[in-house]
Amino acid sequence: MNFLQQSNAIRVNVTRRTDPEIAYILQTFSGLPVHPIFQHNRWPQITPAQWVRIQPALVMASFFITCPLAEDFWHGVLFGPTLLDRNSLGQPITRFDLVYNSSIGNPVPPPELHKVHQILAELPRAVTLFIRTLQDDNVYGLNETISLWPFQHGRKGYRSRVILASELLDLAEIASREERLRIWSSMAITLAHETAHALYCSYYALDEEMVFRDSDKSEIGGAFEEWVFGGSGQDSRVTDEQVVNMFYQVLEKHGIFHRCLS
Repeated sequence: MNFLQQSNAIRVNVTRRTDPEIAYILQTFSGLPVHPIFQHNRWPQITPAQWVRIQPALVMASFFITCPLAEDFWHGVLFGPTLLDRNSLGQPITRFDLVYNSSIGNPVPPPELHKVHQILAELPRAVTLFIRTLQDDNVYGLNETISLWPFQHGRKGYRSRVILASELLDLAEIASREERLRIWSSMAITLAHETAHALYCSYYALDEEMVFRDSDKSEIGGAFEEWVFGGSGQDSRVTDEQVVNMFYQVLEKHGIFHRCLS
């Protein structure tokens, strides 16, 4: 059997012996699209079992990086206005801002969105993803630049790798339904966060990331979370109900309105 056939066989076995609501998520999300940056060929060492266990997070991450608010953000990072400034320590920084705001009915117009999509379409070639143990890498959710790579638009960018902790996937196997949903959503937000770093590295190849608006911190992933989620999407103050609603938003985007989670 090939990779996907093995994954499907494992999924059938897992869904037979798990919580019905979790089984529904595993089965339903397996049929939903995953963004090219997160496809299984971008994970050179992933096993079929790991692919089954992480797929809900990948579908969610795909939703997060393609939603209208994310498109506002990507356009701002790539084409928004910039300002040379200094931070509170007097160090030189470059600030950037957004041009469009979907939340107030001002989305990125099609011609500008096409430019964004062209660059995002190149991103899978610049990113490799891994699942490693914390003992192996002593990191979780790290985006690390590893080599120079020229882009077609004339800028020189860096390839990136994103590493997720295998311990989280292991924990999801024994976690309660609520904990498992939170783990999947946390992994999805981490992947979206690291996509922001990877996009920046691939496009600019600068040592220091730009600063979003009036922030004092050079942290493009955090800026993405602030814009899309209104703060850290992984904050402990995020309620179980909010986590469940994230799953419903993903399902509804794909025309599935069944309220599967109690």
